[in-house]
Formats: sequence, C-alpha cells, structure tokens
Amino acid sequence: MIRHWKRKLLNNALLKVVSISFGVILYFLVQDDQVRELDIEVPVTIENLGDLYVVTGDIPTQVRVRLKGRWSQVVRVLERRVRPYEIDTNLLRSSETFSFDPLRIGQLVGVTGISVESIDPPSFPVRIDVRVSKVVPIRLEMFGEPAEGFTVDHESVRYSPRTVEIVGAKAALEEVEEIFTHPLDLTGLTGDLRTRLGLRKPNVKFISLRDDGVSVEVVARERSIREVVKAVPVVVRNCNLRMACTVQPVNVDVTLEGGYSRVHAMKNQNRNDLVAVDAFYVSQQVGTQVVQAVFARPVEGIIATINPPTVSIIVSPIYSNTYGPSVPLDFIYPRDDNHGGGRDEPNSPDHKDDENNGIDG
Repeated sequence: MIRHWKRKLLNNALLKVVSISFGVILYFLVQDDQVRELDIEVPVTIENLGDLYVVTGDIPTQVRVRLKGRWSQVVRVLERRVRPYEIDTNLLRSSETFSFDPLRIGQLVGVTGISVESIDPPSFPVRIDVRVSKVVPIRLEMFGEPAEGFTVDHESVRYSPRTVEIVGAKAALEEVEEIFTHPLDLTGLTGDLRTRLGLRKPNVKFISLRDDGVSVEVVARERSIREVVKAVPVVVRNCNLRMACTVQPVNVDVTLEGGYSRVHAMKNQNRNDLVAVDAFYVSQQVGTQVVQAVFARPVEGIIATINPPTVSIIVSPIYSNTYGPSVPLDFIYPRDDNHGGGRDEPNSPDHKDDENNGIDG
C-alpha cells in the first residue's frame, strides 16, 4: 500500500512541484491585490462661454474625487493624467445648480473596474450675467513730502491716460466709478520725476482692465528763500603798497535771495571773502574815499544785497623804518595838537631847532 502511494507521488514529480509553486505565487498575488481607495484632483474648465456673457458664480477650478478599486487598477490611475472636466455653458441656465456626473468622471479616469465613491464639491450654483464695458476716470494717488526746500504742486502733476476701460459682468461694473493707481512716493524728492505706475484692480469680482498702468510726470520746484548773513567782514583789495588801507565799517550785512539749496550752501561757506572793495585808484593818495562794496563770490541764481552798500576807505602813508616793519606815519609821529600836526620828521627845520636847543628827539 505504501509502495503504491509512493509511486503515485513520484510520478511526474517535476510537474507537480511546478504546479504547487505557481499556486503559492498566485495566492500571494491575489492576497496583495486587495481593494484600495484613492483621492485625485480632476481639473474643471468652462467651454463655449463667448463674448456676450460671463459666469459670475464661484465655479470650482477642480474637484476632489475618491476612487475605489483593486490595487492593480489604482496603480494604473496613478500612471496616467486625468483629463479635465469640461462644462459647456450652452447647457447652463442661470440660477440653476450644476451637478458633476460620476459616470463622466469615471470615463475621464479611463480605467475599467474603478468606481467613483464621492465628488467634492458635488455641485455648484450657476450665475451668468451679460458682459458689458464702460470707461471710468483714473485717480492718481501720492504720498510723502519732497526734500526740504522743494515743493510739488499736486494739481500740476501730469499722467496719461486719464481714463481706463473696464470689462465684466454688468452687475459688477455698476459698483465701480473710478480706478486708482498704486501710490506714488514723493518722499525726499529733489528734482523732476518720470515713472510708470500700475493700476489697482478694485476689490470686485468678474471685471478686468484694458490698461495696466499710467505714465506719470512730476515737477519738483526749488523754493526761493531770503536769508541775511550778519557781520560779514569787508576785505580790501589792490591797496597801494606804500599806503595803509582800512575800511569803515569793517563789517556789513549781506542778504541772499535765490534757490533754497544754493542760498544755504553759500550761507554755510567761509564768509571772510564774501564782500570786498577795490582800493587800486583811491589808494594813490592819502585821504578818505567812499566806495561801493561788491559781492566777491557771485553765484548764478543768487541775488546778493549789501547793507550798507558803500563803505569808507581810509588811506594813510606807510613810513619805512630801518629797524622795524613799515607802519603808518601817524603811528610813528603822533599828532600834537599844540603844534597843529604830527611830530616833526627827521631833517625838518623844526627838528633841527629842537636839536640845537638840546632837545632829544
């Protein structure tokens, strides 16, 4: 009996081993290919809308779909790209509710054996309005102040275009009366400005702008000011080398009128050579002469007024002392009111008489 069963088992042994192995492999494959669920995104597009109408409802751009099937089928879904769900607006009616078709989504997936378990959102309300257009004014927005000493006349700021055409749903356009630009910053401006600003789309759905911006030209003008510089010393120029020249008064006031930046730059400079007098002609002889004081550093765009406009130049001779520096004669020979004049010069008759009388000069 045992020999009989042994012969039965060993008959076609190789074929039996292969059959058993194949059955084991098939078992594990079936066990692994269990039912699974998968969430995918299906894009949504609008077709045949035309130029006369606009959809004003919140149409989803995509829907989340939950699929169910065996793992081998799910893998095939992951390997391919799902086609978009196209909505034909010719079939839509305003104020109705549009529902997504699970069978159609299954066709878009394109894998047999896959079922559609859920769609999110399953539907949406349909709102369709007439597409219209209108022209509204553009308002330029500015903020900030130019640099100190500069002004900007907001009324003279130029920009183009001044209007813009907007297109969209009729109900939405009724809410829009004007379009504003992005703000223009004038902070610290010191000269003319040319730039381009974008337009701000209003917070209204279902409209669009025909233009995207405006060209802007701003003119910043420097403010004219008037500043007084006090106690400016008067410099004497071209005095005769044999003469001593002094002025009265020694200081004058200078009024500067002009652009803010130039006046302040001039005011902050060294003032010792701002005002001068020319003594070339008047210093040829001893005496006092009244001359015109002049602004020594003229600058284009600045008007300088000197007060007082004239000064006196006092010219006196210089005595050359062998043992010291040259000084005016009035200093070496002080005026003696008893004699009616200054001290006698050497070799003068009065000086010799003093020597003969034993007076030490």
